Amino acid sequence: MPEQKNSERGIIVNEILSIRNLRIRRLMLIFLDYFLFGLFFAPIFILVEIVFADSNPKLESKIADGLLVLFIFFYLNKDLLRGKSLGKRFFGYQVVDLKSGNAASGLQCFFRNLTIGFLWPVEVVCAVINPKRRIGDFLAKTELLDSEQESLVSAWRELMNKFGR
Repeated sequence: MPEQKNSERGIIVNEILSIRNLRIRRLMLIFLDYFLFGLFFAPIFILVEIVFADSNPKLESKIADGLLVLFIFFYLNKDLLRGKSLGKRFFGYQVVDLKSGNAASGLQCFFRNLTIGFLWPVEVVCAVINPKRRIGDFLAKTELLDSEQESLVSAWRELMNKFGR
């Protein structure tokens, strides 16, 4: 969010960004990613339930299963764009390759996120104990470093530049 003045961001955002304790920021980053994914996918799940619940339960079940797979796929690949999820963009972090210091590859990010997808409580504790590297980072040979803060819209622009029109 470098293009915004402090007064334009709002009191809550300024307070969150002013937190100096890396462990607390790391925990907030994890929860922000989960919240944003839930905010995006929950209305879709609810809509499927409303539309198909009474009319065709088998179709509803298949669609819900497909949405769950899609949710998991997107969550495991949330850091795909330059090693930055939406939460990392907001807080100013980036997943980087441990040896080169460059943005982690898509495959590294996928393997890194496998552990938080399936060992969530353990990974949260590890992230609080060691904010730079959690279990997934050790497996993928990555680490979390400070980076420039970006607006959440920057991810959309980057997606459009890479895959869009």
